[in-house]
Amino acid sequence: MLVKFLDDALLVAEVSHLLDVAAEALEAKRRDFGENVIDPFAAMFEMAGFTLDNLELMDFLCEKGAEHAEEIVKLEHFEND
Repeated sequence: MLVKFLDDALLVAEVSHLLDVAAEALEAKRRDFGENVIDPFAAMFEMAGFTLDNLELMDFLCEKGAEHAEEIVKLEHFEND
């Protein structure tokens, strides 16, 4: 018996399921890598054509980063349901 309070077959089945889910998640992240990624350098080059000082640029980049983080949290919440 691997664990005193749990049947070995159940433990093996649950660990196997956990590893399958983790492998699927890893594959999905590898497949979708770079999707919806904020490129801060692209934003800086894009903003160079405007008359923004560094504080305004940093505010803009922080705002975009916060929006991206909020989307990730929403997606992860719905993926886990």
